[in-house]
Amino acid sequence: MTKGEFVLVCTLGGYCGKHAAEEYAKDRNELTDDDIIEVYRQEQEKQSRIDADRDRFGKYQGTKSTKRYYHRRILTEREGS
Repeated sequence: MTKGEFVLVCTLGGYCGKHAAEEYAKDRNELTDDDIIEVYRQEQEKQSRIDADRDRFGKYQGTKSTKRYYHRRILTEREGS
């Protein structure tokens, strides 16, 4: 399939966004169904890394920080005593 068809199938099928599909197809001449599966897998891995960061870090005074977990632990220890 052509690059335009690949981008269309990926975006309308919900496999990835338009930019990710265009980046994947940029240096390739021939694209198949296996490429659709691969770009979907890459997007899922990227999303899982984003979700992991979201769980580990919290917003503290406008920046990413683990400080809230430190404060939560201190408060829990004080309440338990």
